[in-house]
Amino acid sequence: MLASGSFPEHEAWGNATVGMLLDVLEPLGIIGAPDSAADSPTFRWATCAGGADIPESAVRVPWDAPPAEVVHVCTPADYLALRQADPAAFAVVCVPDEAAAPDDPRCIAVRTSRPLVYVYLMVKEFLGSLFAWEQTLASIVRNDGGVATALDVSRAAIPRYLFVADKNGCVLAQSSYLEPPDAFHRAVSLSGFVPVRADGLPRARAAEGMTTWVEGDGEAEASRLVIPLYLDHAFVGVLSMACPDGLPSPGLIDCLQVLSRSVERLCAGLWSSQSSVNIPRLRFFDLLLEGSRFDRMVANSQLEELRIPTSSWYKVILVDIDEGAEPAKASLIAMTFLSDKHVNARCFLHSGSLVVLQYGPTGPDLSHLATEQILAIYDYTRFDVAYGVSDPFNDIASLRHAYHEARIALDLRKVVLAQRDIEQTSRRRGNAFFFYEALPFFLVDPAPKDEALMRFVFDVSFLPVILEEDAERGTNDFRLLWTYLINERNATKTAQMMYVHRNTVLYRIERLQERFRIDLDDPDLREKLCCDYRMYFLSSLGKPRWETA
Repeated sequence: MLASGSFPEHEAWGNATVGMLLDVLEPLGIIGAPDSAADSPTFRWATCAGGADIPESAVRVPWDAPPAEVVHVCTPADYLALRQADPAAFAVVCVPDEAAAPDDPRCIAVRTSRPLVYVYLMVKEFLGSLFAWEQTLASIVRNDGGVATALDVSRAAIPRYLFVADKNGCVLAQSSYLEPPDAFHRAVSLSGFVPVRADGLPRARAAEGMTTWVEGDGEAEASRLVIPLYLDHAFVGVLSMACPDGLPSPGLIDCLQVLSRSVERLCAGLWSSQSSVNIPRLRFFDLLLEGSRFDRMVANSQLEELRIPTSSWYKVILVDIDEGAEPAKASLIAMTFLSDKHVNARCFLHSGSLVVLQYGPTGPDLSHLATEQILAIYDYTRFDVAYGVSDPFNDIASLRHAYHEARIALDLRKVVLAQRDIEQTSRRRGNAFFFYEALPFFLVDPAPKDEALMRFVFDVSFLPVILEEDAERGTNDFRLLWTYLINERNATKTAQMMYVHRNTVLYRIERLQERFRIDLDDPDLREKLCCDYRMYFLSSLGKPRWETA
């Protein structure tokens, strides 16, 4: 039996409700129960009233236990005596076969021929397990534990798939030991994001202290019960429980309410410290970065669930920060990217690093010049971290290669900084390091190169676009740009070789720079373009040398 004074503070933890007791006693056969459990008390203690086979220890309760928090297990005859002595007492009445059940809203009547002590021990064991669960949740909150830990220790009390998401739909935690019951919850588990409903309904958002029943859509989406999470009366997220078997019992709903109070406190700690609430682990991106391949339809559906247009161009910005060591700074950087109206981005964690996936309608929207301007204008240097930036790409399946480009840019930043110091140029004194700057050093490094990465490096270029337009419009910009580069931007020599006026060369070059948002004053960019041209010349004659037959 629990020792006197060992129970938790009443205002913090809910204890057993009438609904919970009904769930426990249901296997015995309930023949009478209160019509409404809304105003019923909660119970911490159980005692057994009457019966010669009842040990004396089962009758006693701690001296300071409030009478309203004690549930009595008794026979119909003992219940009448109990009600006369204490009209406010609540009891579980064990009714023998063919005996009449008491008609009283202050009791739960069960039809059973089992000994009274059996029912008493059932109730007592449940109260003990409930107490242990509540104390475990209290310990997790007290020690600033994780939301996922709170969900996992609740699997015995709530044997349903659970997830917690912030108000933007990013999943903060989900059940680790239970499989998602349907396609909707599998998508949540895989992508780390709550999909937008096909019928256009907004995500469930109930008033503070209320619950919302979200009806499912057949076998593809099970119904679920959603409890909103509030911080200082501001909506910040939801706790969702999958209900594939229909509306849960009042007792299970009460258990979910107990869990929600702990989750709310844990989330309050996360949001108040600006830690990883805005930096989820997005399972879809994790799998891509680990080398998994997806069917085009599957990949597009995942992008749609993340509200990223499937026709987008992309760029990876890898932030040189350890999220585990500096969670507050990592979250602040992520929130800065997410709140910047000039940047369309998704921020997520991978292997402890903060990854920013920027996306836009066209490649020029994600040009290095545009990225450099954004980082400078909005003072991302104030965070005192380095950024590795990949080349733009237009196939989300290439995310892994773009991530490697950004990682290479960070790894070679000391060499790039040494080159910048020698150049003594006023350009690019920030802490953003672009892959095309590191490319020459990467190429001359004798270390083995990944074949797929090398193909990606030179496949992503705007030169094929220029070639197609030359064929359609009868222009010659592809040759013009190459001639301009090999003549070291001498417009006069270029004009002589192209048999055009010098002003025509300057005009066409300016148009190319504006359209593709490039700066040919940048020697690293010119070097990258020359490599792109040479790779085109090489590949037009056959496969690149590193590609196996």
